[in-house]
Amino acid sequence: MCGLCDQGNCEDTGSAAQSTADGLKQLVALSRGIAATMPAGSSISPNDILDAAGDILDKSANLIAAAKTAVDDPENPNSKAQLTQVDTQSCSSLFHTI
Repeated sequence: MCGLCDQGNCEDTGSAAQSTADGLKQLVALSRGIAATMPAGSSISPNDILDAAGDILDKSANLIAAAKTAVDDPENPNSKAQLTQVDTQSCSSLFHTI
């Protein structure tokens, strides 16, 4: 999304945001399934799985909001910096979970 925002391409950025939202829906479904089928005594609890998914959802929501702000005001360097920061946080959360 960051590259699309830099280009000021609203339509493609919107499509990327929609794809992100669709992927997050899949993440929620998979996380619930994994948490529901965790074997007893596992080193990772079902709550750990759900907490990690929740963190990804929070960070991704922030990313989508920052992308919208960056597209709405493409000349604002603060919105671009915020987008970069939120993107890093979102990616970090995802990689930590994997």
